[in-house]
Amino acid sequence: MAIMPRDWLQPTGPDDEGDEPPVHMRWLWFIGISIASALVVITLAYILRGFLFL
Repeated sequence: MAIMPRDWLQPTGPDDEGDEPPVHMRWLWFIGISIASALVVITLAYILRGFLFL
């Protein structure tokens, strides 16, 4: 039996270069992900609700 390397499971630390995007871009990214996930939940809820009426 071959042993699989586990390097991809090890967490990586933050970069020391300090190349972080501006805070407003991080907030926009967070808001975008929040809206997208809410739309996915809403869509799935209506699809599952529709199955009840079939």
